[in-house]
Amino acid sequence: MVIAAVAFCAAAYAEVFLEIAARYRAGITAGFSVGDPHLVHYIRLILMWAGATVAGLLLCKFHMPVLRFVYRYRYILALVILVAGVLLEISGSSIACMGKYIGSDTTGTVFGMPRDIRSDEFATFTPFIFSQQYNASGAYPYFSETIRGAVTDTAIVYALPSWDIVTIFRPFLWGYLILGPAKGLSFFWIARLLALFLVSFEFAMVYTKKDYWLSLAAAFLISLAPIVQWWFAINGIAEMLICGQAALLCVHHYMRTEKTWKRALASLLFFWCGGVYILTFYPAWEIPLLYAFAALFIGVVLENRKGFVFSWKKDIPIIAAGAVLLAAGLLYVLNKSADTIQTVMNTVYPGKRVVTGGGEWTGLFKYGASLFLPLKSVGLIVNPCETSAFFDLFPLGVLLALYVIFFEKKRDRILIPLLAAQAVLFAYCIFGFPEAVARITFLSMSAPHRVLLTVGLINVLLLVRSMAVAERKVRLGIAAAISVVLAVGVSLLCRRATGAYMGKTLTAALALVLFAGFLLALMARSAGWKKLFASWCVLIVAFSGGLVNPVQRGIDVIYQNELVQSIQSVAEQDSGLWIVEGGYPLTNVPIMAGAPTINSTNVYPNLERWRLLDKDGRHEKAYNRYAHITVDLTDEETRFELLNPDQFQLMLNYENLRTLDVKYVLSAKDYSALDNPYVKFVARAYAKGYYIYELSYPE
Repeated sequence: MVIAAVAFCAAAYAEVFLEIAARYRAGITAGFSVGDPHLVHYIRLILMWAGATVAGLLLCKFHMPVLRFVYRYRYILALVILVAGVLLEISGSSIACMGKYIGSDTTGTVFGMPRDIRSDEFATFTPFIFSQQYNASGAYPYFSETIRGAVTDTAIVYALPSWDIVTIFRPFLWGYLILGPAKGLSFFWIARLLALFLVSFEFAMVYTKKDYWLSLAAAFLISLAPIVQWWFAINGIAEMLICGQAALLCVHHYMRTEKTWKRALASLLFFWCGGVYILTFYPAWEIPLLYAFAALFIGVVLENRKGFVFSWKKDIPIIAAGAVLLAAGLLYVLNKSADTIQTVMNTVYPGKRVVTGGGEWTGLFKYGASLFLPLKSVGLIVNPCETSAFFDLFPLGVLLALYVIFFEKKRDRILIPLLAAQAVLFAYCIFGFPEAVARITFLSMSAPHRVLLTVGLINVLLLVRSMAVAERKVRLGIAAAISVVLAVGVSLLCRRATGAYMGKTLTAALALVLFAGFLLALMARSAGWKKLFASWCVLIVAFSGGLVNPVQRGIDVIYQNELVQSIQSVAEQDSGLWIVEGGYPLTNVPIMAGAPTINSTNVYPNLERWRLLDKDGRHEKAYNRYAHITVDLTDEETRFELLNPDQFQLMLNYENLRTLDVKYVLSAKDYSALDNPYVKFVARAYAKGYYIYELSYPE
């Protein structure tokens, strides 16, 4: 194991140093300096990785007393980490990237690299949350007047904190309501990560039959999975995984106790988890994940059925009470947001999409590339977020599960349902379904590349469960031969799936890493091998997932910025509507200062507003969608132009500024000398290269 770890580190270091050298040579004539942030980032990562390697090797000798202490006091330690992190305002947000667009003098980044690709976090979701402080109706409303410069539902599409019943089902947003934006952001990031790790560990102790080392491996493979970390802030990925597993834990404990109060508590928590899960409102992941959780539900029930005593008089009222409370909460939200839901469902994007699957077989092997994504993204077919996956050692989990069932003759109550669910998802991803079948299975709401999240999770579950229940030992020679075949095969298929990204060096490094993983998994029938396998899992995901998001402190990058302060000063005096001339993400800057902005990201369309400019509806396909909106002022005719599925451009005639009731314009252009009969631009402020204009219209 030590040899494999050292070899892997050497390969990783070599790749990083080669990239640094290449960048340095390429940048000599372009002013490349030793202080370049990318170079500093790579050097920091190398030092951290080296330190982690040394620490890990030392821990191999002194690990047991430390781990016993951590295991015994895990909840207390988690609370200490959470409190300390929140007090220091630590998060994993890439909000520092926004600072580049508004000329901030500080970043607040303590370690790592803010990710430009995570714009849906730092340029949409987080600004939306910050905007909730500022509304004419008060802080944190259900319906915002700041986003879109119109009444906007904050419960649908993006879940924002609000003083409303719906926030009962958004526990990780509570920090914003109680602690404010900076510490709320910290609570949101840290609490979700800690909860995901702890819940994954506790549930793994169920399906591994209390095998500590395998449970530890599963907890790391799930909570620090590359796909989880690249998507961590948005779309409710953490909430789905937390609440799905927590609900199953509730079922497990419900069936293992006869005390009424414990069953009532388990039932209440189960249905609350269901509410949190449903209200993430992201069916592209919710639907496939339900296949995994449904399979696990069957397994948990079957595992506990013998000792379970069901009482019609006691259990029916307990379960019914939880179901009624959940139904009441959902009906409240659905009724309050009915118009929003209907609008979203009638949009061109994303509302009317129907997907039938197919053509995604190579995606099953791209998980190997996830290992290197924190350091290298050049050469990818798609961006790192779409390339990332669970590091699931596919196809070993499936093969081991089949071995346990057919060769060891175990009718395992968890493996069989999981394999059945996996077969359905494999068929959908690889071959696709007829439209009618896709609709019946609800998979029509999820593209195959989104279904791969669940496929990866099931692969991890199959692998760990099979290792826990398998009895026959594999000879070292046979395990090594199988590992070589699998490692080489998966590495080559990963190279094919990711195109030019996986060069010879990365492919060789991946093959070495996979060989170690496959070998340790096959040999893990004793505590010693299981320890090594768990150590390998920690090593892999610490690198591939743990280095994805930066360590960010505070939000001074936004609120100590001169431009934001200037916008805030104007917005505090007047609640008039704003337009930003330019594109995303600048369009979402004013809302963070409380300025109601028409072309901030429209999470659903304001059809009434756009029809003022498009009376005959010729351009409705362009604006009837979730959209980032680029506005350019012109003396030409107003028109809409679709740029991307989630972006359109509005060429807005000066005359139509009055039509939209625009009071302020944020622009990099100097309009002080503009002469036109429709509007006069009066400069109110100039900061960081941008003008704030107040508009006046002739009578």
